[in-house]
Amino acid sequence: MRTIAEPYFAKKSINNQKNSLISPISVMLALAMTANGANGETLSQMEQVIGRDIHIDELNQHLKYFSKNLPNEEKAKLKIANSIWFRNDELLTVEKDFLQKNADYYNAEIYKIPFTELSLLSTVNDAESTIVNAVMPKFSYKYDVVLDDVLKDLGMPDAFDEDKADFSKMGKYMRPITIDRVIHKTFISLDEMGTKAGGQLRLLLRTVLLSNL
Repeated sequence: MRTIAEPYFAKKSINNQKNSLISPISVMLALAMTANGANGETLSQMEQVIGRDIHIDELNQHLKYFSKNLPNEEKAKLKIANSIWFRNDELLTVEKDFLQKNADYYNAEIYKIPFTELSLLSTVNDAESTIVNAVMPKFSYKYDVVLDDVLKDLGMPDAFDEDKADFSKMGKYMRPITIDRVIHKTFISLDEMGTKAGGQLRLLLRTVLLSNL
């Protein structure tokens, strides 16, 4: 079983038809947030892919420390914005412990809104555009890739399987909660203020979306 920290992940995430730009830390953070809602074999597989044999509780501590100690100087600033969006649906029950852990370790903001997949992605897109497009760049490049098959191949297929996925620590719904789609987006831009680069991962589960920007 491989992890997302290994070259294999980057190789499988590359599109040979265009320039590729991957941010493993964005993928790792969003997967770890999701793993806080996983249980049983689903959790075990996700722990292996994120950090080999490291338990999720220890992963939370490591990633919190890592995020707090990233470069944040005048000429090199890094900002991380994690969020969880879930449907305002009386049939959906979201576990408070899941939300609290992600708030404590990942400073995740929580949003409860009525949404379909399309309207939710549109809302998140609008928020990102406000952040990214504040200055017109002289040069910019964007890259996106769907990571579903990559993550299954790395060793966490159960999270995508309606018959096997166990996200009981995340919540309950009328149908099993599974990962439906994992979209990774990155960008780099150059303007008179300098160079900006970023990575973002949207992990869309049934009724819940986890985002890292």
